This record gives sequence, structure tokens and C-alpha cells, in this order.
Amino acid sequence: MENEEGCAPWDLWCQGGEVAEGWIGTAVGDAIENLARAIAESLSQVVTTLATFWVDMPTSNLTTTDGVTASPTVSFLQDGLWYWTAALAVLAVIVGGTRMVWEQRGAPVRELVRSLLTLTLVSGMGLAMIAFLIIAADGFSSWIIDQATDGTGFAPAIQAMLLTGGEEVAVFMVIILGLIGIIASVTQIVLMVVRSGMLVILAGILPTTAAFTNTEMGRQWFQKTIGWTIAFILYKPAAAIVYAVAFRLIDAELAGGNALLNTITGVSLMVVALFALPALLRFVTPMVGAVASGGGGGRFQK
Repeated sequence: MENEEGCAPWDLWCQGGEVAEGWIGTAVGDAIENLARAIAESLSQVVTTLATFWVDMPTSNLTTTDGVTASPTVSFLQDGLWYWTAALAVLAVIVGGTRMVWEQRGAPVRELVRSLLTLTLVSGMGLAMIAFLIIAADGFSSWIIDQATDGTGFAPAIQAMLLTGGEEVAVFMVIILGLIGIIASVTQIVLMVVRSGMLVILAGILPTTAAFTNTEMGRQWFQKTIGWTIAFILYKPAAAIVYAVAFRLIDAELAGGNALLNTITGVSLMVVALFALPALLRFVTPMVGAVASGGGGGRFQK
């Protein structure tokens, strides 16, 4: 007579094999679970370090400690372009005078005055305004992250998002999600470095682009420079908002739920944050042009 396992009562080898098979299966399952946990912890440490780095990364100083004088790098760039700025301003005067004589009306003179006034304001206040907006944007980025994480900081929130724990996530899924998080974080760091460098360049060339806005080409160049400057300033707050939404979404709606869904949601929003810069460039630049065109049209439509 055989037992439930199909082994005869006197067949101890058969019964022992069943026990050994169950023990081996349990040991393998525990090893896979421990491996998944170790991989998740290692990857989360890397992602945490990289992700925290871009949040805390300071933007290059555009001004000195007084907040008005240009930094050495921006000053070098503006001094190097000074001759071009002066030449374009003279060209703007020549073009405005020629148009006034040719068209026999006062609109070219008004446009020339507006161009020279724009150059004066940009040269005197533009750099200080950009530096102020950068400080405000970086401060807001840190503030929104602190609010989303209830003051615990960025690193613990990333760890909580990636460390799903236990058997709910397969090993290969942990590896894939962790690698995606690492790639997203490295890309984010690169974009923040590009943001910092581009803001220095844009601040340096801004007076030059404002030198001949009484021409169509000069006006478009100035509008694109302003649009790009605003977009690069807003990029860090935009990325921080995306991360903050990820943290709040997981905490408020998915906490205690499916661990895999938590992780996929967080990592997906990390990837979405990378597309904030192209979206801002596409949105802000036409908006600046539309505002400028609307203002100019309303002013000179007589």
C-alpha cells in the first residue's frame, strides 16, 4: 500500500527524496529572493547617489557676490562680444534711419528707440534678473522635493521607490528597473550640466542679441534667446515637480499596494522628467514670440 506521495511505507529512500526535493526547492527560492533583494539594494544605492547629485547640483554663478556684476566667465564672454554688440547697435541706427527716409513715417524711429531701450535695459538689468530667477528656480526645486517627501529628503524617497522588497518582483525585473533608473539619473545629471553651461552662454550673448531688435532677424534672434533662457531656467523645477509627483503618487495612492507597480510608476516618471527640457523649449520659445508680436502689433498698428 502506497502513501499520498506514491511511496510505499517501507520505501524510506522514496520518502527521503520527497523531503530533499522540498528542501532544495525552498533553498533555491530563498536564494533567488535574497539575490533579488541584494540587487535591488545595490542598484537603489547607485540610483540614490546619482539622483541626489542632480537635485543638489548648484548652477554656475552668473554674477559675483553683489548680485549685479557679471561673473568672470560671463564678463569674459560679454567683453569678447562687445565689438559685435556695438557694431550691431550702429547697424540698427543706420537701418532705422534708412527706413524712416524711405518710408516717410515715424514707425521706424519708434522701433529704433524701442531697440535701443531694450539694449540698455538688458545690459543693465538682464544679468541680475536671470541670476535672480535661477536662485528662485533652484530654491523651488529643493522646496517641492522636501514637501513631497515630508522633509525626509530625496535619497530616502528614491530608496523607498526602488526597494520593493521580497518575492513580489522578479530578479530580472529588478535589474531592468534599476538599470533604467541609473540611465535616467546619469542622463539627468548630463542635462543639468548642459543647463548650467547654456545659461552662462545665453547670459553672455543676451546683450548682443538685443542690439538690433528693430529688424526682423534681430527680433527673432532676441526672442529665441529669451525663450531658451526661460526654458533652461525652468527645467530644474519642472524635473523636480515630476519627481515630487512620483513620490506623492506612490505614497498616497499605491502605498501598501502592488510593489512592482510602485516601482514601475516611479521609474517611468524618472524617465518622463528627461523630456521636460524639450517640452519647455517647444512651449516657451513660441510663447515668447507670440507675446512679443502681440505687444508690438498693438503698439504700432496705426
